Amino acid sequence: MRTGALALVLLVTACGRGGGNAADALGNGAISTRFAGEDRSAAAMLALAASGPGGCSAKWDDQPATPQQVLERSSALIEHAITEQGSVANLTEESLPTIAVTGPASLGFACVDTYLAAIRRTGVPSVLLIPDGSDAALADFTLSDIGAPPPTVVLGIGAGGRLTWNADAIRLEAIPERLQRMAGGQGVAGMEMPPGELELRPAREATFGSVHQALAAVRAGHVRAALLLPSVVPTRPSAPPPPALAPAENQTAPRP
Repeated sequence: MRTGALALVLLVTACGRGGGNAADALGNGAISTRFAGEDRSAAAMLALAASGPGGCSAKWDDQPATPQQVLERSSALIEHAITEQGSVANLTEESLPTIAVTGPASLGFACVDTYLAAIRRTGVPSVLLIPDGSDAALADFTLSDIGAPPPTVVLGIGAGGRLTWNADAIRLEAIPERLQRMAGGQGVAGMEMPPGELELRPAREATFGSVHQALAAVRAGHVRAALLLPSVVPTRPSAPPPPALAPAENQTAPRP
């Protein structure tokens, strides 16, 4: 994610909100939660559940919340970060808030999308996903159509946990080897590969747990992936096309 594009989105978000203030929208105030496997603290907790109208509901810091309220409270976190840093121009990904999102592993991702889409609209770049009873995995949300180059790899997550690596079917346990190939065999524990090279695209029919498993496998390979929500229409290609064969390789050699 480019800093300039991020600042532009955050500026539009901050200027576009009307009424209320950061203190009011924060409710109980920011919390500090650290999850195993991620050196990140969460400014707020969003707990999803397969209950309520349509079998989909949420609580923000233990208080029931609609998607609109999640949007307002996420915006309040952004405004708070802007105030602390002095201006939008001073914001970095490290100074922006992270939101922890929990839910049952069996929860359909269509429900998850409903609330994560609200978070994404505010410019919050990162969330911690943690199925009930599991460790966390980090998903960095993509600003898919704002000056970002296309990803090298798209990891698709479908119904029943089916995975695709670009156009190829892949098993969960094969992800680390593929990531090593991406790194040219140079992966080192504790080192991050450059962001933007891998994008996760879960289908609405995927589950919270299957998306978390894929994220956990990617994070274990020291790659920070972007996550494109099902509700966001991809404007970038899945991956760069393969190089064309050279004429000498693509043609039959002339007979002597």
